[in-house]
Amino acid sequence: MNPVLAYRLAGLCAVFGGLLRVASGFAPGLLEGRALQGAYLATDVLLLFGLIGIYGFSRRPLGLMGLVGFALSGIGVLVVRSAGTEVFGLQTYLIGATIWSVGMVALGVAMLLRGVGSRTAAALWILSLLVGIGGTLLPGQHLSFLIAGVAFSAGYIAAGWPLIVGRGGGDSS
Repeated sequence: MNPVLAYRLAGLCAVFGGLLRVASGFAPGLLEGRALQGAYLATDVLLLFGLIGIYGFSRRPLGLMGLVGFALSGIGVLVVRSAGTEVFGLQTYLIGATIWSVGMVALGVAMLLRGVGSRTAAALWILSLLVGIGGTLLPGQHLSFLIAGVAFSAGYIAAGWPLIVGRGGGDSS
């Protein structure tokens, strides 16, 4: 497969994963049980493949900070997916989501510092983490987490779209 097609497919994964993640925040109770878990799995797989393309396209200029952000994000996805286990107890999902979000912020900061990728995506990932932290400290957690989730997801959409249209802003070699 040629790299242009691979990055376009990764961009599609980022966009569709982001859209599914936004939809899941606004449609609680629509799915239950295995169907709900399947939807979450599909969303996380799409976001993971999108992450691989987002990082891969600009890997060289993103440097060490970008690599660390990418690695933390990947670890975060795996911890989120292990939420049904007793790895970290009842807080496994929250721990994984935090690791994932911190990783995306590191990746976003590297994007901003190096002038590659989507500045909008970077800003949305930073906003997501700040709102999420605020949600743990202030009343109205549900609304804060909803806003943080939408910002996080919109960051993936903003980062994936340029890959689809061939303007990823990085080094695709």
